[in-house]
Amino acid sequence: MKVGEIMDRSPLIVRENDFLTHARQVLRDNDLRAIPVLNKNDDVEGVLTTKDVLNITSSKSNVEIRGYIQNSPIITPQPSVKEVGRKMIQANLGSLPVVSSHHDLSLEGVVNIIDIFNSLEDLDVESNEVAEKVMSQNVETIKNDVPVQRCWKKMLNTGYSGFPVVKNDSLVGIITRTDLLEAGFARFKREDDSQKSGNNSPAVERLMTTPIKKIYKTTPVSEARKILSKKDIGRLPVVSTKNENKIVGIVDRYDILDSYLR
Repeated sequence: MKVGEIMDRSPLIVRENDFLTHARQVLRDNDLRAIPVLNKNDDVEGVLTTKDVLNITSSKSNVEIRGYIQNSPIITPQPSVKEVGRKMIQANLGSLPVVSSHHDLSLEGVVNIIDIFNSLEDLDVESNEVAEKVMSQNVETIKNDVPVQRCWKKMLNTGYSGFPVVKNDSLVGIITRTDLLEAGFARFKREDDSQKSGNNSPAVERLMTTPIKKIYKTTPVSEARKILSKKDIGRLPVVSTKNENKIVGIVDRYDILDSYLR
């Protein structure tokens, strides 16, 4: 299967001379992790990511995108989905622009990690590993009583799009960037306003998802993949078999994709 078969042929874009505030709005309103940037010739210059843009304060409203563009691998419609999946993991980008050729950088489409992840079932690949072999053990969590503005700030600072929520060290829910965006609590203030906004926002437990879908260290990666695809979620907490409220790791789409494609 070629990447041209699964890519989005009508992606959103921004231009290098657009203001960062405009790009921020596009990324936020469409819940995108990255977006292609085109130059004046309509060639792809690279990508703009949420981590680079969403933390910009209102004092930078007249700054153009061009100084924040990230390079991305050159992807054409011809390579296999497996090859592009490996490049995506190496680049640590959630989506990649697809161009006409290495000599013609006009945009043909965009392929993202969800497209590749959901195509695994149709590829001649398999994983015989269990969650313990692929999970991240140093899990970033957030407490249930933390204001959502501080949770949002933590997402921006760490680059993570979701956290397990804990209360007295027990797993009680999951909070994601999408939860905050859909609820309208992702606000962008000047840096000197951050304390006030954090104190006035509701607690994470108001927006977190519960009950939680959990897996164990012994859960096959293939089963974890099916759960993520069926539930359309990006991560699964790994819990102890002795105490299902004790989180011991986390598995996301990148972990599973790497297990299938390595």
